[in-house]
Amino acid sequence: MTRCALAVTALAAPAIMGAGAPALAAAGPAAPSPARAATVHGCPSGAFCIYPGTGWNQDRPEYVFYSYGAHNIYNEYGWRNTYNNQYADPPGTYPPTVAYCKGYNGTGGAQFANDYLGEGGFDATPINSIEIIKYTGGGTSINPC
Repeated sequence: MTRCALAVTALAAPAIMGAGAPALAAAGPAAPSPARAATVHGCPSGAFCIYPGTGWNQDRPEYVFYSYGAHNIYNEYGWRNTYNNQYADPPGTYPPTVAYCKGYNGTGGAQFANDYLGEGGFDATPINSIEIIKYTGGGTSINPC
């Protein structure tokens, strides 16, 4: 598997997300995040959730991921809301990065990646998997997809 190096700070740009997309965190290293303690929009603490369409689907995520690594998504087209309710591990550091991969099993290059908590979204049409990458410290470069 070939992996490409990406800088997280250069990837979360509104132009990538398209018109009408939710605002993203400003470029630059994210501040360490406090632990999440509650379920938000039906997304349990410690999970990364994907919802069908642009809404919250009555707080019922379509996908709920807890573990690091690649996770395939199937038959997804158009905009998908996301909620990153993961927590920093270890506490006081940064949350896991989520990369949106064009191929299955975390391959094919990343459309973009984010390392922020809370609401987000992506165009699922070219995406076939997401990869959850644990923060390892020492900078903002990651090697997704």
